[in-house]
Amino acid sequence: MASRASSARPVLCLVTDRSVARTPLAPAVEAAVAAGVDWVQVRERALAGAALLEHVEALAAAARR
Repeated sequence: MASRASSARPVLCLVTDRSVARTPLAPAVEAAVAAGVDWVQVRERALAGAALLEHVEALAAAARR
């Protein structure tokens, strides 16, 4: 019995984390999406509320470019 997963294209997910990033995240997200990343997961334990929303909106804008 063949697996359905074997014929499906894998999903590529980028997980962001400013605490370990060596470069600014917005250009990195833009380049990753252009190269084929399907999902971007924002991991920011140090941010909350308005600061987190602002950060996510900036990365979402980069992903749409």
